[in-house]
Amino acid sequence: MGSPISPGTCNTYCEDFEQRALQTAPTEICPSLWLRYVDDVVAIITEKQVTPFTDHINTINPSMQFTVETQVEEGKIQHLPVLDVDIIRKEDGVLNSKSTKRKLIQTNI
Repeated sequence: MGSPISPGTCNTYCEDFEQRALQTAPTEICPSLWLRYVDDVVAIITEKQVTPFTDHINTINPSMQFTVETQVEEGKIQHLPVLDVDIIRKEDGVLNSKSTKRKLIQTNI
């Protein structure tokens, strides 16, 4: 973001946007959890709610469109990469996380 006030302006707009999105969505399609970091959102929502809720939030501002990433299943473990963290849900429902960011090593050879 170019201007020093851009992050604050963006955050103010995103707060207003998410309030409108969550307050105007029908109760039956609202996520049970909504967490935002800058412009990335983690939401807990059922599979049947994903499309109607995504359609709803994408109608609020046509120039701002949300995309969806769902968890990936690997055997009995499910993963959801968010920013530089992999959220892991085990078969018993326990959540863990691990960093996916790897430190780059620079050599001057």
